[in-house]
Amino acid sequence: MTQNGTRKNQIEEAIEVAAEAHQGQYRKGTCTPYITHPYAVGLILMEAGCTEAMIIAGILHDTVEDTDLTLEFIREHFGDSIADIVEGCSENKALRWRARKTERIEALRTASPEVCIVTCADKLHNLRTIISEYDVIGDTIWDRFHGSVEDQAWYYRSILGAIADRDAALQKSVERAKLSKHDSGANTHSDGNDTAPQQEPSDSNDARKTPTAIDAVNPQLFRQFQQAVAYLFDGGLRDSMKIAYAFRRCASYPYNGGELPTDATDRRRFLEHSKKIGFDGIELPAMNLPDAEAATFRSELEDAGMPCVAIRGGGGAAHPRVAAANKQSMINAVNFAANIGAGVVNSTVTTPPRDPDGKGTYRGASVSQGSSRLASAVDYERTAKAVSEVAGIAADQGVEISIEIHQNSIADNSWSALHLLELIDAPNVGVNPDLGNIYWTYDTPEESCEAAIAALASHVNYWHCKSLYRVHIP
Repeated sequence: MTQNGTRKNQIEEAIEVAAEAHQGQYRKGTCTPYITHPYAVGLILMEAGCTEAMIIAGILHDTVEDTDLTLEFIREHFGDSIADIVEGCSENKALRWRARKTERIEALRTASPEVCIVTCADKLHNLRTIISEYDVIGDTIWDRFHGSVEDQAWYYRSILGAIADRDAALQKSVERAKLSKHDSGANTHSDGNDTAPQQEPSDSNDARKTPTAIDAVNPQLFRQFQQAVAYLFDGGLRDSMKIAYAFRRCASYPYNGGELPTDATDRRRFLEHSKKIGFDGIELPAMNLPDAEAATFRSELEDAGMPCVAIRGGGGAAHPRVAAANKQSMINAVNFAANIGAGVVNSTVTTPPRDPDGKGTYRGASVSQGSSRLASAVDYERTAKAVSEVAGIAADQGVEISIEIHQNSIADNSWSALHLLELIDAPNVGVNPDLGNIYWTYDTPEESCEAAIAALASHVNYWHCKSLYRVHIP
């Protein structure tokens, strides 16, 4: 209650309760007050569009486990639903580390979606903290935690797997229930002379009621958690930043051109010099090479220390005149990427100008043909369908697709790129937030580089960097 006797906002009340309960506690191995963690978890849940109950539970999620606060107190002051989430997120500290972690992991397989969502937010903030501090202190960060880095990797991967298994099991249950209901209906009407079977009185709270949809975990939050685990434990943290030359042209005397030198000696000199400068690999256009030639070319690149890390190819599907050809171009790029050992296909979703003689056919104008400003819902649906189908082919070959933010494209800023990713809904499709393209699409950029990075960072799987200098200020 406030001084004038009115009820406080429950989120504010939860922050005060958590702050008092965690007073004197600090994050492992730091001087950072512990309250920063539950507060950050609440913010993550808020940004993900979660309910107030989940946000409050996120703020209170460690109080029962790590402080003297009781579950009864939370139930009395915040209600049963919040108390149930907090209880579902709490570990039994009487057990040894591995045993209590295993108990929590197994419980997630049948937990409520609210418990799983708060768990994702909790673990996501833990991982983000580790990632940010790793840059400062390196591998010594693991000294703060129980066991080895392998133990931590097992724990976080197991949480991911348990939540994924939970959703998959529920999906199968829904499909079986729908099929059973359909078969039952078909049997009932198999004979026009049959009398209708007697039905039990309906009960909206009946646990046997046929489900129509799964209580899935928030996909945005789960994806962010998934990406953080991959970045931290799947080789990402220590060697994830590969700087590739996004090859467009080269000058290596006496060669100067827009393709790799055709002479093998000149080509090797160029590749070795690129490696010496500091590049870890190269981006190339899709090539129509037989498998044997692709294998030879791959060996040449890798022997020079400049493996192909990305292939560019594809295009937009919003315009029917080019949709089929662009989709096939993206498929060809995926197949070549798999042959050459590249893990990513970078594709724009641009379309040809509808008014070639009009304004906005290139960049730096007040309008941009083919842009998100001019796009319809159908444009996004067509594009998403095409990319989603190619993504399935790519996934089978271990290749990711990165949608490049680009001028004259329905994905030309952070909002439009995220909207397209949501429609595609494929785990191996991310975004290439080419900030230079955002900067020069219009005479006045639609958003700042900082805003674009903040919105897109968790969805990035490839990134074009340009060195631009603005010479015209409108």
